[in-house]
Amino acid sequence: MSRDNLLFAKHDWFSVEEHQKNQLREEVGTYDGNRMLNTSVDDLSGYFADKYSMDVPVLQRDAIVADQRETKIDKSHDFRYGPRFDGRPIMVDGNTVEITVPFTGDGQLLSVRPTTYSMKPPRASIRGNTLVLQFSGVDQSSGQLKSEIEKALTDIETHLDRLRKSAETFNGSLRSMALQAIETRREKLLANQNLVSAKRLTTRARPTS
Repeated sequence: MSRDNLLFAKHDWFSVEEHQKNQLREEVGTYDGNRMLNTSVDDLSGYFADKYSMDVPVLQRDAIVADQRETKIDKSHDFRYGPRFDGRPIMVDGNTVEITVPFTGDGQLLSVRPTTYSMKPPRASIRGNTLVLQFSGVDQSSGQLKSEIEKALTDIETHLDRLRKSAETFNGSLRSMALQAIETRREKLLANQNLVSAKRLTTRARPTS
């Protein structure tokens, strides 16, 4: 399976958290000045906190769908199937079971590495708001398959739980962070307005010659 199927391996949590903070501050800094001054601070801070909060996915186990199909499995490195001297792979009949797991939340966070993580992250394909996991084997028993599926789902949920703890702390700090940025921007806008007003008061028309 390619590296593209690795979950929780593309970005680290601290980089994502810092990106969200910078995006919030940048938007506050470029937000329409009139709306910034004429909207309540509570409403503005709530708006920005909601927009930049992180919604960690939750797997919907009760909505899992399974599909099974026959396939050929490469057993070239399994001594039980004997050596082959012509360089061709040893392909045997097997089965692939594919399970589709819906989730709620922001799927982009499935690529984020938690602050505590495994050196062997779980694997799955992300298709819209679902995770697709494949389990291939020869003579698979239902008990073995059930155990493999449960292990994979538990591994994913462990990573999600770690992300969720970090996200809860981050989300809880967003309103105060937004409030500080808003107050700074409003002070600057008001100072600019006062400056313009002062200039208008001291401006004198040039005498005509």
